[in-house]
This record gives sequence, C-alpha cells and structure tokens, in this order.
Amino acid sequence: MSKMLRVPVVISFFIFGLFSLGFTEETLTITTYYPSPYGIYRELRSQRMAVGDTYINRSTACWDPPCGGGTDISDATTGGNIDLIVEGSVGIGTVTPSHKLQISDIDTAASRAGLSVVQSGAITGTGYGGYFTKTGASTTNVGLYASATDATNNYGLIVENGNVGIGTTNPSFGLDLVPGFSGDGVRLQTPGANSAVFRIDNPAGTVSSLFGVALSPNMLLAGTVANDLVIRSDNGNFLFGSAIIGEFMRITNTGNVGIGTTNPQGYQLYVNGNQYINGTLTIPVPGAIGGDIAEYIEALDSEAADVVIIDTGNNQGVQRSTRAYDYRVAGVISGRPAFLIGNKSENSKPLALAGQVKCKVTTEGGAIKRGDLLVTSSKAGYAMRGDVDKIKPGMLIGKALEPLEKGEGKIAVLITGS
Repeated sequence: MSKMLRVPVVISFFIFGLFSLGFTEETLTITTYYPSPYGIYRELRSQRMAVGDTYINRSTACWDPPCGGGTDISDATTGGNIDLIVEGSVGIGTVTPSHKLQISDIDTAASRAGLSVVQSGAITGTGYGGYFTKTGASTTNVGLYASATDATNNYGLIVENGNVGIGTTNPSFGLDLVPGFSGDGVRLQTPGANSAVFRIDNPAGTVSSLFGVALSPNMLLAGTVANDLVIRSDNGNFLFGSAIIGEFMRITNTGNVGIGTTNPQGYQLYVNGNQYINGTLTIPVPGAIGGDIAEYIEALDSEAADVVIIDTGNNQGVQRSTRAYDYRVAGVISGRPAFLIGNKSENSKPLALAGQVKCKVTTEGGAIKRGDLLVTSSKAGYAMRGDVDKIKPGMLIGKALEPLEKGEGKIAVLITGS
C-alpha cells in the first residue's frame, strides 16, 4: 500500500513541474475520497500554506508580489514569518472547534500539558513566551482566563520563576501591583469560615505567621500551629491571637484597645494584667491645669472641685465638708486626673491624692494669695485660707497656686496633705 501511495504523488509533482515552466502561478489540487482507495496518505509537505476562501485565488492574496491588486502577505511586508494562514477555526483533538484554536487533550500521561509553548531565542529587547491581548468594545474583556478543577489539588495559575506585574510592565517585586483603574487595588475573599484570606508561612521551620480575615471566631485556632500569629476581623473589631492562648488583644470598631480582655469597657486602652515600664511615662492632659493622681472613692453628694471629708456614716466613703478647720478632710474631687486608680462604681468619684487640681475656694478666711495654706471652710465643699496658728495635724488640704481677692471661685491647688 505504501508504494501505491507514493508513485502517483511523485508522478504528479514531476508532471506538475514540467507544466509549471511556462506558468507564473502553480496550483496543486489533491482530491481524496472516503473510503480512500489507496489507504491513508503518509506525508504531505508544503513550504507555505493558506487555508480559507479568501486565499483560494492568487489575485486576492499572495506571498510574492505583484499580486494583481490582491493583499500582499509576504514576509517582507508583514515583518514576520507567515508560513501558515487559517481563515476559519482550527481544532486539535476535536472535529468541532468552537474557538479560533481549540485543543482537546485526554491523554493521561504524567506531566502532560494540553499546550506547551517554549521561547528560547536570545531576543534583543523584551522576549515573550506568551502574549495575550483582548480589545474591543465588549461588555467585559478578559485578557487571560485560567481554571483548574476536579483534582485533589487544583492550581489555577503557577508562576515558577520571575516577578509578576499587574498594571505594570516592569515589576520590581515578586508581586508588583499598580492598579490602573478606580476602586480597591486588591480584594481577597475567603472561601470558608475557617479559611485564611491571606497567609504567610515559613516552610523552613515549625513557626509560621498566619494573617487572615475569618467569618467565625474559630479562625483564631483552626489551621494554625502553636506559634502562629492570627489577625482577623469580627464585626468591625480587629483581633490578634494565637493557637496557644486564643485572643490576646483587640481594637474595637470605636477605636478602643483591649489587651488581655475582649471588652475594653469604653476606655481608649484597657490592660488586664501586669505592666512594666522601664523609662519615663508621660501623660499629658489636654485642657487641664496639670496632671494629678487620683483614686476612685464612694462620694454620693460630691462633684469636681469639691472639698470632701471622711464620711463617718459609711465605710470607704467621703462627703462634702461643712465646717471650718475639719481634721477629717480627705482632699478634693478631681475633674480630670492624669492617672486614676481603683475600681469604678456607680457612685464613685476620683479623689485627688497628689498633684495640681482645681478646687472651690472662698475668701471667708481672707484674701487668698499664692502659697497660702488651705483648709476647710464653713461653706459646704469650699476651702479657705487657713491661719497657721489654728492649723493642726490632719487639717491641711494643700497650697494655693492662684490668688482670689474676694468672693468665691475655683483656683489651682497643689495637693500636699498635712
């Protein structure tokens, strides 16, 4: 059968060659029948080939000018090496291609690729192993679509070497993202409640760092090793935790920070545990005259700047002073302490222990000058200048830092105690 195939072909080319000496255009027509009377053609070779109705006639399209008014598709004109032109669709492994080029491969050999492209030429300038462009006024344009399904491990895209640039043709990092559109630059969405949206691992050891956004608190424990650091969001709160101790810090959606607690209780910083400060702790108090140290104490009828005495009718409580030179004086209620200790309750108030504080005063004992010693007065909650001859241990409130010539008011007082 092989000889029967080759003889007619050789003769055809021989005869075709003789007749071609007197013609400028050469045509070879091969007609096959089904079933083929000679079996299967073993080889068909051509230097260049064009397939499609547009390329049937040389006067319509040709490789070598003159073309008689047709399209010149020669190498010199196009700047490329066009050896094959297909007007319709090409199907490889399929007889019904639905795209310009459709490859259908069901081979099960290991490491089998449906399409493999290798460009190894030493190109001057930029060399591309693959180049995809989608233009046109479509509803949606997709330059490259990749999908992997139905396997144990599915990887839609793997970049083995080199930097990846999105929105840039000159990436300087492993992933260089320069959005060329309005809106968010990156969106990461978790496929499940216990999946990390973004994760960084250290494959060389057992310690890894896991960063993610979860839909449930289980993300603080699920899928992590003992030393993992987990960061996640929960109803607008920003949580930090690990697989060993769970959550250890959070930033609430109101901007408060809790360390060792899940409820900062309305404080900008709430720490549940011991603290150690090796250095200077500076606590500025905007709008205050200074910074006093205060402690919560039960005070039913008192307000800021009131002078208070020990409440003899209730344990661990104070009340407004009502008589002059009272040895039961406890101090002044602070309006804005810099440092506040103790447990807050419904009726507790901050009692200034040291530092500068605003205090209600009266000139009942005479005009007040800077440096005067202050004691309780007969006016409820007010201090006055004390007579040094009458002041006994336990009566002193503090020293005046501001003067008051006459009447009543509030002045800055340095809490010293007696």
